[in-house]
Amino acid sequence: MAAERFGALRFSPAAATDPRAVVATSFTKAATRELRGRILRAWGPAALRWPHRVVTVDTLLRDVLVWLLQYGHITWVGASTDLTVCDNWRGAVQTESTRVQPRVELQERCVVITQQRAAKHGARPTLATFRDALTRGVCTHDEVRAVVLGALDDTELFSRVGERLERTIRALIIDEAFDANELDVAFLDACLSANVPTTLIGDPWQALYEFRGARPAMVRALAERPGVN
Repeated sequence: MAAERFGALRFSPAAATDPRAVVATSFTKAATRELRGRILRAWGPAALRWPHRVVTVDTLLRDVLVWLLQYGHITWVGASTDLTVCDNWRGAVQTESTRVQPRVELQERCVVITQQRAAKHGARPTLATFRDALTRGVCTHDEVRAVVLGALDDTELFSRVGERLERTIRALIIDEAFDANELDVAFLDACLSANVPTTLIGDPWQALYEFRGARPAMVRALAERPGVN
């Protein structure tokens, strides 16, 4: 269904005059890879000619964060304006087994480093290693998501993100939508508030990602909003 919807939107009459992207997303690399393959088989390579694309939600969030940094709406540790985003710290920097969890949060539109004590020991960077990596623009998806969630809690930044999405996305498709968590729902809210036509595809009974905070009830509420298919 997501592949058919993508092709119908990609090759609709609006494509002749509207240069904005048709974007399809899901929550894992495997899911987006499968969807991309289905679109290519059904609609051919032209369907995914830039700017039209199939990416993970994390990729969209990373793009939003880099845009906020490059246009000076928020400030990263060390004033970096581009990011190298890793799947986890273990593959990016030296870690040690510890319960001290370095974190980031957005305070007065600046990214600041904090820390908390985790329930269990795990492979984590020291605070100094964490700070050094962030200063070099290296982070994981966890830091991206924390900062973007903070930005979307800021009324003005929420509006700016929405304007950016409206300027660049003609239509958005969220596959397996009921796996969305609090941040994903906030991001979808920004899209809908900016009048980005959005298609949600999924089954609340097949939500798999409770471990990452899936909120099927919140998605169901979004599905009732104007502009949602």
